[in-house]
This record gives sequence, C-alpha cells and structure tokens, in this order.
Amino acid sequence: MEKNEHLPHPSEKQTLEDKNRFERMVNTIPVMLYDSVLDPAGTSRFLYVAPGPCREILELDPGELLNDMGLVWNLIHPEDLERLYQEDLAANLEGKVFNSEVRIITPSGRLKWLRINSKPNPASPGEPVIWSGFLQDITESRKAEEERNRLANLVDVAPAAITIHDPDGNFLYANQKCLDMHGYTREEFLALNLHELDVPETVVLFEERKRQIEQHGSASFEVSHFRKDGSIFSLHVSIRATQWENKPAVESIAVDISEQKRVEDALHESRNLLHSVVENIPIRIFWKDSELNYLGCNTAFAEAAGFSCPEDLLGKDDFQMGWQEQAEMYRADDQLVIESGVPKLGIIEPQTTPAGERITVCTSKVPLFDDDNKVIGLLGIYEDITERLKAEEELKESEYFFKESQRSASIGSYKADLVGGYWESSEVLDSIFGIDESYNRSIQGWMDLVHLDDRERLETYLSEEIIGQKKAFAKEYRIIRHNDGETRWVYGLGALTFNRDGHKLSLLGTIQDITDQKNKEEERKTLENQLQQTQRIEALGRLAGGVAHDFNNMLSIILGHVEIAKRKEAVSPALHQHLDQIHNAAKRSADIVRQLLAFARRQTVTPKILDLNDTIRGMFTMLKRLIGEEVELAWSCENMLWPVKVDPGQIDQILANLCVNARDAIEGFGEINIEVINKHCDGIFCAEHKGLSRGDYVLLSVTDNGSGIEEKNLEKIFEPFFTTKGVGQGTGLGLATVYGIVKQNDGYIDVQSKPGEGTTFLIYFPRFTGENVGSQVEPGASLVERGKETVLLVEDEPAILDIGRQLLELQGYRVLTAETPGEAIRLAEEYTGDIHLLMTDVVMPEMNGRQLAKKILTLYPDIKRLFMSGYTADVIAHHGVLDDGIHFIHKPFSLDDLTTKLREVLDSSGY
Repeated sequence: MEKNEHLPHPSEKQTLEDKNRFERMVNTIPVMLYDSVLDPAGTSRFLYVAPGPCREILELDPGELLNDMGLVWNLIHPEDLERLYQEDLAANLEGKVFNSEVRIITPSGRLKWLRINSKPNPASPGEPVIWSGFLQDITESRKAEEERNRLANLVDVAPAAITIHDPDGNFLYANQKCLDMHGYTREEFLALNLHELDVPETVVLFEERKRQIEQHGSASFEVSHFRKDGSIFSLHVSIRATQWENKPAVESIAVDISEQKRVEDALHESRNLLHSVVENIPIRIFWKDSELNYLGCNTAFAEAAGFSCPEDLLGKDDFQMGWQEQAEMYRADDQLVIESGVPKLGIIEPQTTPAGERITVCTSKVPLFDDDNKVIGLLGIYEDITERLKAEEELKESEYFFKESQRSASIGSYKADLVGGYWESSEVLDSIFGIDESYNRSIQGWMDLVHLDDRERLETYLSEEIIGQKKAFAKEYRIIRHNDGETRWVYGLGALTFNRDGHKLSLLGTIQDITDQKNKEEERKTLENQLQQTQRIEALGRLAGGVAHDFNNMLSIILGHVEIAKRKEAVSPALHQHLDQIHNAAKRSADIVRQLLAFARRQTVTPKILDLNDTIRGMFTMLKRLIGEEVELAWSCENMLWPVKVDPGQIDQILANLCVNARDAIEGFGEINIEVINKHCDGIFCAEHKGLSRGDYVLLSVTDNGSGIEEKNLEKIFEPFFTTKGVGQGTGLGLATVYGIVKQNDGYIDVQSKPGEGTTFLIYFPRFTGENVGSQVEPGASLVERGKETVLLVEDEPAILDIGRQLLELQGYRVLTAETPGEAIRLAEEYTGDIHLLMTDVVMPEMNGRQLAKKILTLYPDIKRLFMSGYTADVIAHHGVLDDGIHFIHKPFSLDDLTTKLREVLDSSGY
C-alpha cells in the first residue's frame, strides 16, 4: 500500500483528464478564451488565456500576455484605440457586457479584424471583478462582407432594374436603377408588395408567374407598373428563382420599355409589331449555360451576331459566332463570372461584326444561380459604344477647342464651393491670376488676389446681392497677379447652383481679362475729353471770328479819327492827352481781339522760315525787362538748330505770355529757364503723348521754380478766360493764345507741373524741310516817303471808306472811293488818268475783293493790289487772299502801318 500512496485518487485523475480535455478543446476552437480581473484600484490583468488561439490570433506568447496586459493594447490599430478604450471603460464602470469589433496589427505586420466579447462575473462590493470572454478572428467574414457590399454597389449601377422579392411578392432587394424607375426611396420601396406596383391588368398574372418559376425556374414577360407619382410605365422583365438569406425568392431583371409601348399605342400596331420594336432596341441581351453555350438572346443580339432570329444561335458558343477573333477573350470573361459567381460590369472590348466591321462594345455579365445557389450560367447585356466613344473623342476635341477659345479670349472658368469654401479654376484663369497648383485654392484665396481698393466692395457684393438676394454675378474689378504683382482688370460672370432643398451650393462662372479693353476705354475717354475741349475751343473761336470783323471795323474808325484829330493844329495839349487815352484803349482792344483770334487760330499771320535761336536772341533783352530784376532769366540752346516755319510775331507772343505767367507764379526771387533743342519723336514717345505725330521737332521749353499748378486745373489752363489770378490781374487769354498759336502751326504743347515744384511748358514745332531753308531777314526800317500816286479805295462800310480816304489824302495820295465793286469798276472805266493801286476790302456784296481785282486788271494790267479785312484768317484764306505773293493789311491798322504798307506795295516789283 505504501507504493500506492502517491497514485492519484480516482476523482483527481478524472479532474486531470477533464482539464486536459478542456485545454485541448480551447486550443482547438478558433476563438481565444480568456479571464481577466479588474481590482478595486482599477488595474486589469489576465488570469487566463487560451494558449493555442493566443499564438494563432495575436501571435503573442501566453506567458508574456499574463504578465503584461498592455501587449494587447499595443496591437490595437491607432484609429480604433481611443474608441475601444472608451467602450472598455464604459463597460467596466457600468458592469455591462463588453462587445466590440476592432482592428489589430500583429507582430508580423498582418492586419486582422477581431470581435472582443467579455462578461463580468458577479462579485461582492469591494471585491475584484472577474471578466470572462473571448477574442475571435473575423477577418475573413469582414472581407466577405466588404466584397458583398462591393458587389451590391456594382449591381446598383447596372443599366436594368434588378429586384428580389419573396414568393408572396414582398420586396427584399432593389437596385438604384429600380428605385429611379419607380420614383421611391429604398425604404419606401422595400415596404411595398409587388401587387402595389402592378396595374390591375397585370396583377392577375402574378399566379401564372409563380407557376412558371415553380416549373421552369425562370420566366420572361412584359408588365406595367405604377410609379410613385401615379404615372404608368411598361417593363420587360426576366425572372428566376433564387435564394435570399437561405429562403426561396424571385430575382428579376427589368428594362423600361415605356417608349416602345407608347410607340405601339400611337401607331396601333399589333402585339407582334410591338414585340419587334422592343426586340430591336439597341440593348443586346443574352444568357448562357455553365458550359458557355447560348441559351437565349433578344433580337438585337441575334442580329449583331449575324443570325436572323434568336433561335438560330441556341446551343452555339462564341467560337461559332461572327466574332471568332475575340471568342477566346469573351470566354475568359465568362469563365471568370461562372467560377467566381461575381458579376463583371462595364467590360470594354473590341469586336469584329459578321460583316467585318470593327466596333467597340460595353458588356455587363451577371451569374445565374439555381435553387442551391449554384452558378448555372450567366446573363449578359451589351451595347455598341463605337459612336459613343467617337462622340467622347469629339467632346474632347470640343473641350480642347473650348479651352483654346478661352485662352484666345482670356476667359477662364471657376467654381466657388460655398459649403466647403474651396475654389476651382481653369488653366486659363490660373494664367490670368498668375497662380499655379500650389496656390491656396479657397474662396479667401480668390479674395486675396483682388485689389485692396476693390476687395471690400466685391465682398459686400458677393454676400449681400449674390448670396443674399440670389442675383447673378456680373462685376468688373481689379486683381493683383500673384506671380508678378501686375494689376489687371477682369470681368466676372457667374450664377448660383442649389440642391433639391434650395440650399446654395456653389457659384459657377467665368472671368475675363479686360485690361486691354479698359485701357482702350480710358484712351477713348481721353480722346473724347480732348475732342470736347477742342470743340469748346472751336466754338469760342467761331464766336471770336464772328465778332472780329465788326469789332475791327469799329476800331479802324476809332483809330483813324484819333490819328487825324491828333494832327490838327487846333488840338490843345489837354485834348491831345485825351486822344492818346482813346488811342491806347483802342490799341488794347485790338490786342484783345488779336489774342482771341490767336487762341482760335484765326488771326492773320505771315509764317517765315526761322532759326528760333535768332528769334529768342532778338527778344531776350525785352523779356528780361518784362519779368523784372527779381527773377533771373536764363537761355540755353542747341547749335545747328533745325529750321521752323512760324510767324516771328507769334514766337514773341508765346515767349511773352509764358514768361509773364512764370513770373506771376514766383513769389520773390526765382528763376525762369528757356531751352531750345532738336527733338525726334518716335512711335513709343508719341503713344505716351496723344496728339503728337512721329517726326522731327524743335522743342521750346520754358521752366520756372514757382508755385506750380494744381492737378484739377491742368486740364483747364488753355481754356480762354480761365485764370487762377485775382480780379484785375489777368484776362485768362495768355495761355489760350499760346495754345492757339501752337495748334495753328501744327505743333504740340504739353505742361508738367506739381504744386510747390514749379512748371514746365514744352512746345514742339515741326521741323521745316522745304526749300529756301536759309534764314530770312526782315529789311531794316527806313524813312517812309509821302505818296503821290492815285489809289482806288473800295469799302462797303461808309464810315471806314471815309476815314480811309482821309488817311490816304493825309499822306498825299489822290483817292478814288467806291462803296461797291460795281461802282469801283465804273470809276475805273471812266477815269482817264493812271490808277496805281487798288486798295479793296476782301468780303463785299456782289463780288469779293479777289474777283474785283481780276476785273480791274483787265483795265489796268500794271495796277498794284492791296487787300484789307477785319474778318478772321480762315475767311480771308477762303477767298484766296493769303496766298504767297498777295499783299494784305489787317484791320484795324494805324496811319503808320498803312503808310509803310502802301510804300511796300507800290515800290515792290510784283503785284
């Protein structure tokens, strides 16, 4: 007995065997059983783990896991860790069953899905809680579920309505095409019975369809359904028996044939004709057995295969069809569907038709199952997409053309997502904005490109009018290009898009670079302003010309009588002084008229070929006296100056007016600089100076360091009577006169000035390139002799005729007077002596002075001619009086002017 003292007791032996059997069992089942303890301090640890499953599932040593529970937490996928911790904590705190699914990454790097389940065992308060549970590897089931979801998604995009319902007609599944056809949501549709969709005429066929399914496993028929909105449409349906969650069910594939039905009703064709129309729709349907032999097809498919009817291809395979070149490829696709039991959708494949034509087809193939869920064949739907692909290529070409058109027109497109805040833009728009793919493509990023002066206005426009009032976007604004900082003008168009609930989704539109148009618009406005200014000046010129004649005539009478009165012996000194005042006032009045006509470019001038240096040199001393001693006058010139053709007196007027204005702008001591240089103006320079033509010029500039001109006055300074001087300090005609003289000589005038920085006037006279370029020198003044010749004086104004006669007789001339051209011709015909000079007004009744002179020349071929007028230069020129070689004196004229001119004409060798 002593030897048996260490033998196990029968009950102990039984316990050991049970333990071993338990260990074998827990190591065999594909789950890892475990016990863990949670002590009152909140610390958890494993009490037991099944060794085999621990190594198989977690790839961890059970001994290490018992010592360190954190090894399990280290395996948890980072994206699931926080969620699992919160669920575990909640289960511990509430003492509830813990159940969760989580991903782990094993030490070997494998990704697994685990189901974790544990349950607390009852414990007394304050005692540790024992949690018993298991870990199960559900990786394969999760993959299968994902695969099922993927297949379901593929079925959802099928071009036919696919449904599954139980034998009583209760729907179990419907793809998206079916939902779209009927107008229901998925929840609404799955709550329906087939009887609720069938119209009354087809409800009675339900039992027949059930019988066909029971007898043949499949059926094909036409049916009419109600949509949710009550409208009716027709379907061509193929059904077969199937399983759904291991229960008998019916699977159907339906094609909307409503259009064909409507054609049938409209044409009142027979049932066979309607069937023919349906069969010939461009949807080709076929089905094969598991050996890949054709079991059936529609007419469209049969014809595409080169057969006259579907029955002709029954039992054949693809190697017996007209597309033998692709038969092996088709068989491989079919075999994959048969073996995997998974649909293959949207297969793009080439095909050679029986006629030898190369086309492209798009095929979707779905496996067919029997009652035991065994694949017994496949169903295929395919269409010829050759034309569609061609259209897509044409669309690509069209898109390319569109993009190129955008590029040519500088028009880019955009989409501003109002929900997500992001902003998309086309390649052309990126180029306009100077951005690339790295730029912040958000609505704020767009706004950051808008010019600061326009940004707030544009943001208000977007928020209040476009988004707030749902208006269309149409706005011009400036941007600062991101890459080079250049300012550009753009014109944006756009419209809001909305979802079904009316919520604003995005702003879609185009943006065009209109910088060139804006520049042209600004140029146009500038030209319009210049035109308006010119028109104002022309209007004033016409006004000045209109009054010049009568005013000059009156001044001629006043000056003439003053000249005669001053020569009377009985005139007292006091009266002589009064006459001097009258004479001076008349002369000043004549000067004002002359200034007005100079501004209007209508004064009579005698242009001469000049070297401006010589002209300025002769006037320089007078200019110094004119501006006074406090202002220093300097003059610099270029040697070999180009000649110009201008009236010397006009140059005197320009310099006098500019120097006087400069002096008035200087307070106290200052400087005035006159400079004359040769200047070639090229195209670029002329583009910056509107109104200046390309060519050679002599540039006369007058610069002062005075108070300068305010910007608001720069556009007005050449307008007559505009002045910034005080009352009585200026007439406002000085610069207007300068402007008129420059324009009359085809020149250009510019002014550069800023307040406090002085002013520079720049005058461009065209270079004279004609003959006789040498300088012309005025003959020196000489003592004028009294006259003794006979003068025929013709003037239609009696008062001027009388004073003219008196002035001529005062100088010793014999005078014949006539008020009209007719009277002058009569006098010339009757006069028996010589008439040496015809002095005639230019504009008269009956005929003008030039015509009268021609008449008189027939009577006196050697007679000299002197024309006079108070009209403006344009009127005189119109009558041909200002032509070269013609003698002319402008009213009003003094006695000395008249005497000098008479001797010049009478002593000349010409006429």
